Amino acid sequence: DLYSDTHENGFATVNRRDGPELVRAALEQVSSAQAPFYLQLVLIEAHTPRKPTALEVETFRQPGEPAILAEYDALLRRLDVAVASLFQGLDERRLLQDTIFVFVTDHGEGLNVPEHHRGGHGKRTYPTTAEVAWILRGPGVAKGHVIGGLASQVDLVPTLTGLLGLPPVEGPGHD
Repeated sequence: DLYSDTHENGFATVNRRDGPELVRAALEQVSSAQAPFYLQLVLIEAHTPRKPTALEVETFRQPGEPAILAEYDALLRRLDVAVASLFQGLDERRLLQDTIFVFVTDHGEGLNVPEHHRGGHGKRTYPTTAEVAWILRGPGVAKGHVIGGLASQVDLVPTLTGLLGLPPVEGPGHD
């Protein structure tokens, strides 16, 4: 019932809405939502162009390590804080226990570490660029269960429909 988007160049730092701001806005919306509801947030804290504060970076700076690692880790921390505040807000609204929570990244980031992995993503299949986080929590999800082997983003919709007790979806991917 509500859709909010960024400006045309959403990745540009001038147009970004930080994760904590998006979480606050989302929690305001779900406070009045009737269950069930669907909420999707796209948090791009660590996506280029990156702009961490000096204080955020200093926390993660390690002697002998490239500065880009501290910058990236600082923005991952900012992302962690935003996700934690989403969990806390849903819990305070008594919405967390019946919520299927999905956290998926779309790619890794080369960061030139190690150097032969180069920077960026989409052109190489090193673990630093190809592996993604894929985390589920909620009713029907076994706590601490880890999938062995490959799982892909095309498995997300079949897995969710399975958790919701809906008929299988035609197309690629497995529950």
